Amino acid sequence: MLVESSERCLVLLNPSKIQYNRRCKGKTTGTLVVSFYMLEDLKGQQLVFYMLEDLKGQQLVFYMLEDLKGQQLVFYMLEDLKGQQLVFYMLEDLKGQQLVFYMLEDLKGQQLVFYMLEDLKGQQLVFYMLEDLKGQQLVFYMLEDLKGQQLVFYMLEDLKGQQLVFYMLEDLKGQQLVFYMLEDLNGQ
Repeated sequence: MLVESSERCLVLLNPSKIQYNRRCKGKTTGTLVVSFYMLEDLKGQQLVFYMLEDLKGQQLVFYMLEDLKGQQLVFYMLEDLKGQQLVFYMLEDLKGQQLVFYMLEDLKGQQLVFYMLEDLKGQQLVFYMLEDLKGQQLVFYMLEDLKGQQLVFYMLEDLKGQQLVFYMLEDLKGQQLVFYMLEDLNGQ
């Protein structure tokens, strides 16, 4: 669990290098302020909303949707004063499977989308997508296992459905197998 809560206090654990401290209800010690909201309906569904804001206006927004089966949808958003947004989603079930989604969007509408699927064995499926206002998409996949083997997949798709598919298999010895494929909507 990333978050533990009690009747009067909210504890944010340290899932990354950012240091979080305990913040009690109605108290603000140091430079961090934690707001905690919870919406619960008659079916026992809970929408949990956390917001961590420091004195510089930095905001770490944390949402958690948890049902009675223990399913969790975790949503983070870091937004600074310049309107830069780092959006982080994590879907974790009882088996420890994790679907991690990142999105970085600036004021120009540029989006860097990052997905990572990691299971208990440390297998990682990494997915990047860069999409601009013209609908151009640069899609990047990377599958990396514990041995450092990497399967790198790129796909560039324009509005006409043309696809430039690029695969690269690179091992720890620097060997590279490069594969290009150009495919249109007709499958040619």
